[in-house]
Amino acid sequence: MGQSTDAILFYGYAYDDDGATPWGSSNDEEPDDEDWEARYARLRGEAEPDVPYGDEKSGVMTPARELHQAHWARKRALVAACPVEVGTHCSGECPMYYIAKRSTVTLARRGGPARILSLSAPVGADEELHAFMTEMGIAKPPGQEAPGWWLVSDWN
Repeated sequence: MGQSTDAILFYGYAYDDDGATPWGSSNDEEPDDEDWEARYARLRGEAEPDVPYGDEKSGVMTPARELHQAHWARKRALVAACPVEVGTHCSGECPMYYIAKRSTVTLARRGGPARILSLSAPVGADEELHAFMTEMGIAKPPGQEAPGWWLVSDWN
């Protein structure tokens, strides 16, 4: 019996440098460098509040906790409105990144079927991908001058 994995089909770019984020490694100036959503929000002017979250034991909502919760809501809204997403494939121990036009990502979980209705690139997808990558400071993967359709697998 073989190992069942998730299949991921998307239009965009596939990276094969295991573990490295497409935008480089963390440093002190960019504290959320490993999390694309936090990086994206920060680049869009939505930085995490610079105050401790608060006392979770008391259950009392403090002004600091309210600041954090409002920040998370704004971050979720920014990410949800983004036409591009960053995901991983390969495995949890050896993640490899992909950058995809969000509407093209199709996931078939553990061998379950997923219907593919079209493999034509959405209008404007290339421009949206390039704008996102420029804003995030992401270079194209070696040998991939333009986005394309990719089928990858993920074992977690």
